Amino acid sequence: MKNTKVVINAHEISIILGVSIRQAQRHRRLILKELGKKSNQAVTYEEFSEYSGIPLEIVLKACFGR
Repeated sequence: MKNTKVVINAHEISIILGVSIRQAQRHRRLILKELGKKSNQAVTYEEFSEYSGIPLEIVLKACFGR
């Protein structure tokens, strides 16, 4: 079974959105708040895609080059 990363981090968010790391952290917190998650929980690529309105395929390509 191939291990695949499913959680997006602030650095990847900053690259995709073209914002600073601090702004990316803010976006991540807003996503967590909107989803009703706690601050120590993870944001998946699918959740980020849904929040940002960017298609999942584009998000994955930006992060993994696939």
